[in-house]
Amino acid sequence: MNTSLTLAGWHKPARTNFHGILVSVVVAVAAISLAEHYHISSMLFALLLGMALNFLSTEGRCVPGIRFSASTLLRIGVALLGVRITFGQITALGAMPVAIAPETATPSDQDAAYRESKHVRDYYRTTRI
Repeated sequence: MNTSLTLAGWHKPARTNFHGILVSVVVAVAAISLAEHYHISSMLFALLLGMALNFLSTEGRCVPGIRFSASTLLRIGVALLGVRITFGQITALGAMPVAIAPETATPSDQDAAYRESKHVRDYYRTTRI
């Protein structure tokens, strides 16, 4: 079993990533605070602060945590944002779209599209131009 995934083995990855995650959190909080004060998008301030602090991602103790934040935490955040929007829209529309959705994409349509795309790919693999 991988020790980094067990409860006893979380100390080393947490210690390695702590500084970079802390920098990412500070940038996020600062961007939100500046955005509220100046009434401008927090994304703009996050980009500007990220460009100003880019030197931290090249060397030092912050590199592993910044990489972890830029890859894993960002993906988790985007997925959670997408799930929140999807559930919010579905609940706002009611139960009818949930009942209709399985009928719009039947497996036979998906299978036909897959077979057609596989046929086209096989054709271009065997044909020399």
